Amino acid sequence: MRFFLIEIFKNSQLSSYGDMNLEYEYSGHCELPLPWNRTMLQIKSDVEKKTGFEYNFALLNFYESGHAKIGAHKDDEPSLDQSVDIATLSFGACRDMIFSKKGCKSVGQALEAGSLLLMHDQKEWTHAIPLNLV
Repeated sequence: MRFFLIEIFKNSQLSSYGDMNLEYEYSGHCELPLPWNRTMLQIKSDVEKKTGFEYNFALLNFYESGHAKIGAHKDDEPSLDQSVDIATLSFGACRDMIFSKKGCKSVGQALEAGSLLLMHDQKEWTHAIPLNLV
């Protein structure tokens, strides 16, 4: 599976779109995608043009406020094609993403509205979106 992630920062709600017969299993949960609609196909096409990768699944996270967060984790499930970078596309308010690797200092990256971030190494690095209570 080759997927990209859309972060909408506006307690996180989840949705997904993807090719037929795909399912994304993580943390004991199975996400069955909706079929691609016209808007999502256009976003998918734009992301593919910018990244050079082809994607077959999109996971959408909606964050209602700065009180919503995602703890440190790796997207390293066996079903994911590790040769394809995970693309994170952000809409809405700016939120920070924190990257950590054992033995290294954590690094933060602000995800501004409209930003596109590629994540490659999902074996050694974790990423998180912390609370933003400002």
